[in-house]
Amino acid sequence: PEWFEAGGVYHADPTYTEFEAMPGMTRSEIELEFPVYRLPDLITESGWYGTSGGLRPSGGRESELECRKRAEDVLAALREEARSLTVNKQVLVVAHYDIIAAVLDCALCQGQTPLPNFTRWKHFNTGITVLDVLAKSGHVLPMYINSIPHLSGRTDLQSGFATD
Repeated sequence: PEWFEAGGVYHADPTYTEFEAMPGMTRSEIELEFPVYRLPDLITESGWYGTSGGLRPSGGRESELECRKRAEDVLAALREEARSLTVNKQVLVVAHYDIIAAVLDCALCQGQTPLPNFTRWKHFNTGITVLDVLAKSGHVLPMYINSIPHLSGRTDLQSGFATD
């Protein structure tokens, strides 16, 4: 759940100034649809996000700063996972643009001021990014960023990146 899109799950009013957090899928709904998933305990019958439990008990819409903090936590968890390994392991994450960009900022741009709205990175829909997290040092080595060979010749499908 830490890899969810920036902002979280919410309903917005017509002016996009007031936000109500929504709970997301419940534990049993996720287990029914995805029976092989291993779910963390924070996913309950009240859902995984919002005021009724889960990741944002205060509710509302997650800010960019909160998303960036969450990305730091995600990266710390990946580094801890790498440190604990006795054999190599591959982890697949399917995620939205903003959280990918926030994790890349944390991993590869330490000490630099983040660009607003996650605009440092261009990442197409279905773009593949591969990061190697070194076990001892925790350094992150980019192997691929936004690789799209599966979309070769299909410029009509190459969409979904940030613009000015």
